[in-house]
Amino acid sequence: MPAQKLEYRVDTALRTPVSTGVAMLVADMYGVDRSGALKKFDRPTLIVAASGSDELAAQKAAAAQVPGATLEVVTDAGHGVFVDQPEAFNAALRKFVEGLRR
Repeated sequence: MPAQKLEYRVDTALRTPVSTGVAMLVADMYGVDRSGALKKFDRPTLIVAASGSDELAAQKAAAAQVPGATLEVVTDAGHGVFVDQPEAFNAALRKFVEGLRR
């Protein structure tokens, strides 16, 4: 990522108060079990995950719980797949949307 773009992202992220960031992370990791809600999804669902993500197992489990969900795993990407591998992300999204038209 170009230095200027990275600096912009870091500056933007640093505007979030630490207490808010910690609360969001804790709530997401240890909060409500969303599995019941996932099973109720009745719309086409695409989950895009990074192959090296610490959350990959949870993302695979979520995809398994959503009826008919599509899981795309992208290599060489971090948490922001759409930032790290925009071409792969766009290709996965395009393939998913085109599949909806059939």
